[in-house]
Amino acid sequence: MNLLVLNDMYIRLWDPRQQDRRCVKTYSCPAKVRAADVVRSWHGKQSAFVTADADGYIRVWTLEHDSPIVETKLGETSISSLKVCSLSERHFIVTGDAKGHVQISEIVHKGQSLEIKKSTSISFDSGVLGLALRLDDKK
Repeated sequence: MNLLVLNDMYIRLWDPRQQDRRCVKTYSCPAKVRAADVVRSWHGKQSAFVTADADGYIRVWTLEHDSPIVETKLGETSISSLKVCSLSERHFIVTGDAKGHVQISEIVHKGQSLEIKKSTSISFDSGVLGLALRLDDKK
């Protein structure tokens, strides 16, 4: 079990099982991080997480790399909320911003690399303060 702690332009990874309870790894971010979530059942043995930040980017990180493995700009507005949901081998990212925009994207494999593919946008009259997501793989 790991714990991600957001601190302005840093993400700190903690392992609460360690007795000394110190930070295991620190990631430096290009912009102020507003939200993060963990990608469950990631391909292979890598653990991954996604961040959303003040400059409108979402970034996918793995514990094995010090910088994002893929990133994309969703818009000009700071992203305020983010959730990741995995369904079988598919990973969806849902983001919301202060202007009421909700964006659903998917992390897609393109050969040896990854791409964040935008799929659906929804707009509301007021800002998005939080998100909850449940995908059902039952037909």
